[in-house]
Amino acid sequence: MANIIFYLRGNKEPKKIYLRYRPNRDFNLSISTPFSILSDNWNDKSKEWDTSKIIKGAKTTETKKHNAEIANFNKRLNAFKLEISNLIDDNLNLSSLELKDFLKKYILINYFGHKIDADKKYTIPIKFDSLIDYYIQYRSIEDKTQNKKPISENTIKKYKGLKNTLHKFDRQLKVTDINNAFRNKFVEWLNKQSYSVQTQTKYLKDIKMLCRFSETEHNISKEVLNWKINRNPDNITKGLYFSFIQLSILENLPLTGSLDNARDWLIISCYTALRVSELLSLDVNNIIEVDKRKYIKVIERKNINTATGGVKYTPLIPKILKIMDKRGGKFPEAVSEQYYNRQIKKVCKIAGFDKMVESAKTKNTGNGNRRIEGKYPFYDLVTSHIGRQTAVTLFSQYIAPETLQLMTNHQSMEMLNHYNKTDIDTRQQQKAIKLYQALEDIEFNPNQLN
Repeated sequence: MANIIFYLRGNKEPKKIYLRYRPNRDFNLSISTPFSILSDNWNDKSKEWDTSKIIKGAKTTETKKHNAEIANFNKRLNAFKLEISNLIDDNLNLSSLELKDFLKKYILINYFGHKIDADKKYTIPIKFDSLIDYYIQYRSIEDKTQNKKPISENTIKKYKGLKNTLHKFDRQLKVTDINNAFRNKFVEWLNKQSYSVQTQTKYLKDIKMLCRFSETEHNISKEVLNWKINRNPDNITKGLYFSFIQLSILENLPLTGSLDNARDWLIISCYTALRVSELLSLDVNNIIEVDKRKYIKVIERKNINTATGGVKYTPLIPKILKIMDKRGGKFPEAVSEQYYNRQIKKVCKIAGFDKMVESAKTKNTGNGNRRIEGKYPFYDLVTSHIGRQTAVTLFSQYIAPETLQLMTNHQSMEMLNHYNKTDIDTRQQQKAIKLYQALEDIEFNPNQLN
């Protein structure tokens, strides 16, 4: 991000705030901003309204208004800095004079025209890439008054991915440009770039959410707020999981060294439904015993900002304890996720899991990494996620959904069902069997049927 510095300039009060951008000795850009401030209120170290002037424990309307004015000013100044920094990053090909002229016009149109006036003082950036940065910054702060936890690193990574994609589509995109026409053009472009329907769905959901977030300050099209987005689009990879027969083959496969280590982690994942980040960090020091049954405490990174702090306990069933017994009561040796993914492919190839499967595989294309549909050997499609999918799919026919949800710790039943890779016909048969068993246990009294 472009390094911008604010400074005061002028002899009259309040003084104008200028920005300076000087990436090297030969490039020096100074330009007036839409902001001004009394020099006594300026903190030259933090480059903002001096927050030490905030009155602590303010009780009167006047002091509360004073504090709000400082907070609002600094918030708008920081949002402006973020927006201009992104503009500079997007136009690094311009000379100092060209960039100065470009920024002057941009500030004139977007700020002096309608932003910095008595009626409209915007905090939320109108430019979409700046909006994403602002939202990440806004949601990275814990707000206990609203019971809001900061967003996770994975969520931040997801939003940055959206920003990078939108940069390729339209660097100057504004939140007020989002409507049905934008959606059609964007989806058409995503199709040409070979983005999967799952990725497209995620992008549109996040764009809609960010538009809703912005509607308090910007004129957002009602078309966007009424967008219908398929929450569970057809997934070409929906059938990938181990059967009980395949699990048995894996358990009895004669392996040594690193392949034996990877195989054992893979089996543990299928009987715990743990995400790979938690799986490979299992520690025997976190094992507890209750009524002669063993459990292990796990911290789920994905849920670390929830009310539970990501804490859950996972049962260590006999099949897992058997694996640990051959290692003197310890788990397999910890390895990196990348190495683990490579090794389990080798294990499955040795196991003979080479049936051709219609699926999608990530490949490097002229447009970047994309999931390319086709037929691939089963072993070549295996990733660490197969353990979680296998657990949900196989155990769903024996365990009630509510109990299975305790195992996976999914926040919704909808997400749990997304991991169940059993085909629809088999699921319906399983329901019929359970219904038959329930009816079979009922003793019908002829008098009750009248």
